[in-house]
Amino acid sequence: LKETRASGPLAQTAIGTVLVIDAVVLLCLSLGLALLLSLSGRAGDVSWPQVLAATASRQIGLILLSIAIGVGIGYFLRLYTERSDRNLGWIITGLAAILAILEGLINGKKEVGDLPLFCLLAAGFACENLFGRRSALASHRLDRALDGVSLPVFVVFFVVAGLSLDLTRDTLGRIWQAVLWVVVRRAAEIWVAAL
Repeated sequence: LKETRASGPLAQTAIGTVLVIDAVVLLCLSLGLALLLSLSGRAGDVSWPQVLAATASRQIGLILLSIAIGVGIGYFLRLYTERSDRNLGWIITGLAAILAILEGLINGKKEVGDLPLFCLLAAGFACENLFGRRSALASHRLDRALDGVSLPVFVVFFVVAGLSLDLTRDTLGRIWQAVLWVVVRRAAEIWVAAL
């Protein structure tokens, strides 16, 4: 839609639908993974309902914190892009790095979790929708800055993701059926949805 500059009711509905689906999937995945990890590492004397309740409340609290931080970032970006685009690409990259560091401080782990994703989803929503109508110039400034930083960020992301892939025979030998099932099912779902 962005490349073809499509607009109108269908384009707006498609964008809104995709964003809502992404948010729901991210929420379900976040809660599901947190619950599974907490159940797999629970002590023998702690009952699983207690583990589920504690994990769910912690995860929901983190999600709400992420949304609050994201709304603040969105408000800042809205104000900044209305006035200037000076160093906007660096500001966006810095905000993303700060969110990744904040995720590590909160969760005490090295890999990036879902806090930055919820923050940035909320920031984009808040910047575009929450605080009133933006000018076309401000939207253009933000789009241009995002286009400028997206390629280097994607390159770094995929290099780091590739470095952490374990495609050894032991790993693939244990999960190849599950991977094949996911690939075939996803292809079938996309094909059926496109009909």
